[in-house]
Amino acid sequence: MRWPTRLVGVGLTTAVAVGVAASPAFAQTPGDPSGEAGVQPVLVPWTGGPPLCPDGTTGLRFEDPVAGETTQEVPGINASITIDVSEVDGEPRLFDFNVEGQAAVTEVFVKGGGGNVAVQNLFHYPNGIVADTLLHAPVNPNNNQLYGISHIDFCVKPDGYNPPPTNNT
Repeated sequence: MRWPTRLVGVGLTTAVAVGVAASPAFAQTPGDPSGEAGVQPVLVPWTGGPPLCPDGTTGLRFEDPVAGETTQEVPGINASITIDVSEVDGEPRLFDFNVEGQAAVTEVFVKGGGGNVAVQNLFHYPNGIVADTLLHAPVNPNNNQLYGISHIDFCVKPDGYNPPPTNNT
C-alpha cells in the first residue's frame, strides 16, 4: 500500500509545484508544506562544509542519495536514520525519513543542484520529530522544477521526541 500512496503523493506534489510555480511568492517559499508534519521549507543559504547544527544536536549527512532506502548510524548517539528516496524524471527529488532509537530530528537541510546552487531548503521541527515524508530540495528558478538532491543534512538530538504540551481545557 506504500507505493500507491507515494505515487499519489508524488503526483500531488508535482501538481502543486506546477500550479504555484508562476507565483512570485513561490520563489521565496518553495512549495506547499511537505509531508505528514506539514512543515513549510525555508530557503536558506548554503555555504559549504558540514551541517551547521545547533548546540546539543549532532549532524549526519547523506551525500549523493540514490533511489531506494539507505540507513546510517548517528555518530555518538544510539540511533539511526533511514531515508527512502524517490526519483522524478530520473533524478532523486523526494524523500521520506525515519529515526530508529532514542533520538529525534530537529532540522533537515536539503541541498540540490550541485555546487553552483548556493541555497538549500530547511525543514525545522522545534520539538523534534522521528519521521516525515515528501521532503525536497529547492525549486530551480530556471525551469520551476525541484532540483535533484545533492545531499541531506540532519540535526539530531539524543533525547528523542518531545511533543509540545497540550492545552486540556
